Amino acid sequence: KIKHQLFDFKPINAIQDMPVETYVDIIGVVQSIEPISEIISSRTKKEHKKRVIRLCDTSNAGIDLTLWNDKAVEFDENALPTGAILAAKGLRVGDFSGRSLSSGFTSAFQINPDLPEATKLHQWYQATQGQGVTSLSASGGGGRGPSRRITIGDIQELRQNLDETKAEYFDLKATLI
Repeated sequence: KIKHQLFDFKPINAIQDMPVETYVDIIGVVQSIEPISEIISSRTKKEHKKRVIRLCDTSNAGIDLTLWNDKAVEFDENALPTGAILAAKGLRVGDFSGRSLSSGFTSAFQINPDLPEATKLHQWYQATQGQGVTSLSASGGGGRGPSRRITIGDIQELRQNLDETKAEYFDLKATLI
């Protein structure tokens, strides 16, 4: 008999108040997935593969999850398309570029699990497409802090209220057709 994985899911917005190095289980919708990259550890001088996945949930919060080595290779754009539900156990809370999550040797994952939480999350994402989600992670390592998702139309409306003496930052995700 196969044992079911037991999860103790926490909403993504609760991660903001968790201490660094805490381990957490989450379930989220894949908003985006970055290509695999390689880094050299400054401590061990070994090469490591990494992939960053942006997840969001019904708490209207998003967070970056970094997968390392074999998991980074295994979970590519085909395995985890935008809109897929990812249940994850044993992720380490970090404070790189705001709050972030990182996989470890004992982390376990299920894609589109047959769980009531996954059904609820899927329905929420179908209705909202993740609009209005505030990220706990700063994109690109810039350390700018949490950001919310807005459209180009929103930027055009905001332009009239922007202070021309200071920089404003926006991350853009676009698809060319």
